[in-house]
Amino acid sequence: MMKTTLKDNQILMFIDFNNTLVDYENEYNDFTPRGMDEAIYSRPFTIRKRVIDCLRYFEKQTGLTPVVCVVTNAKADALDINGSPGIFEDFKMTFFPPEQLLNNSLSQACAKYLKYITYARNDYYFKVNPEKYTNNMFEKVYFDDKILTIRYAPDFKKKEMVDRMLTTLDPTKSTSKYIIFAGDSIKDDYPMKEVETPEGVCKIFIRPFRAKKTASPHVKLQFAKAKGEIFTMKNQQNGKIIKHLDYNNIQFLPIDEQLKLDNYSSGDIIYLTQKNSRGLTDGLYKAADFIASNLQNKEDTEEME
Repeated sequence: MMKTTLKDNQILMFIDFNNTLVDYENEYNDFTPRGMDEAIYSRPFTIRKRVIDCLRYFEKQTGLTPVVCVVTNAKADALDINGSPGIFEDFKMTFFPPEQLLNNSLSQACAKYLKYITYARNDYYFKVNPEKYTNNMFEKVYFDDKILTIRYAPDFKKKEMVDRMLTTLDPTKSTSKYIIFAGDSIKDDYPMKEVETPEGVCKIFIRPFRAKKTASPHVKLQFAKAKGEIFTMKNQQNGKIIKHLDYNNIQFLPIDEQLKLDNYSSGDIIYLTQKNSRGLTDGLYKAADFIASNLQNKEDTEEME
């Protein structure tokens, strides 16, 4: 049996990179910089501090130490505009800038929480090792033969990577009592949450895009389709196809398709938040309070017994 790497006091977080952990278009380019130094240093610092402050709060509230695994659709060997492979340079620039590397509490916290990078559809993952910054900060680790038997259809490539990582870090999936998933793309990211876990594991999905209290019929449809559900979208009243689902026509869907919509979350928790890392941290703060409350209620119940 594989050795469990995850500790009882740790919680796995599978987080999409672009537009979730970091949103370059909106967070790096949302104002005109006074100079190149400001563009290079101040914006990554703002994102870095926002994320780390949130993860620290999460740990303090719940007693669970976040173990962040970045899951990206980017290709590990594809070169960015600076000639660097994958998301490595962007990741380093945002969370491990050389001028602050491990020399302050913020950088040390990045090293504590940000542990893995995975590129969907690959047979390996990367451990983040900041101490080897100038040599090889990202250590490639190949999955063993048993893990490689975990395979999903091409539409579920992130789900495949999550299942492989979860099984690698927590082989029996019994250490994980809570797991958090986050991503802005429902089609690409939501299937991550659908990875099979033992009964009783609480799964939370954070979707940074547009803050809403509840999902509209159209958003529910996207979630359900991302799970693999199939819809005819036929209006049972007139036989026509419903092109855009809303509150006015949802009742005309076939009953079985209405039930699929009702179960879009699979009984798990979904937070719909604002875009980019602000939305990610909004969801993580909510998740922290929810888990802390759950754990407290459990303690109170055990004391009464």
